[in-house]
Amino acid sequence: AGIILYGAKVTFAKILGIGLPGLLTDLYVVLSTLALGFGLGRALGLSESLTTLISTGSAICGCSAVAATQPIIDAEAHEVACAVGVVVLMGTAAMFLYPALYRAVPALAGDPRLMGIYTGSTVHELAGVVAAGNAMGAEVASRSVITKLLRVFMLEPWIIALYYLGIGCKKEDGCVAVAEKGKGVPWFAFGFVGVATVNSAW
Repeated sequence: AGIILYGAKVTFAKILGIGLPGLLTDLYVVLSTLALGFGLGRALGLSESLTTLISTGSAICGCSAVAATQPIIDAEAHEVACAVGVVVLMGTAAMFLYPALYRAVPALAGDPRLMGIYTGSTVHELAGVVAAGNAMGAEVASRSVITKLLRVFMLEPWIIALYYLGIGCKKEDGCVAVAEKGKGVPWFAFGFVGVATVNSAW
């Protein structure tokens, strides 16, 4: 609900202001994080399902992505808890580290637009993006949230890929069906767009 209402501070002019650089940055971060996560997980000998949960949560939208992925790959409760712990730990560290670097490194503070795109495309949790962005200023905050929400929309294609390609599944015959209809759909992101639409028209 908080993210949906945050749309009241955003207009389509700001969304379009992110443009192709924001979208390409999101695509690069998601794909490279998934590749790195699967590579490290397998190198460390983690189970395929745990590797999938941590990689998905880190690449897309934190705990929400972990929760959406769990019923698809039939992950165990302890694997979900471990993945959530990793995502929360890294996301919380980023929430404090980014504003500190923004104040300490002049080059980062020189372009709030780019810092907003960087923050939105790399911080794990959406709540962490809101917190870190606001700590760096209103311009960074609005751009970082929009960039992050574009990244959140990538959850659904990835969930579909998991299901049909059998990535991270424990069963030889493929992944299980989603327990609840629409489990992997980031409805709050669509709500954000709806409120931003009303705000733009107003």
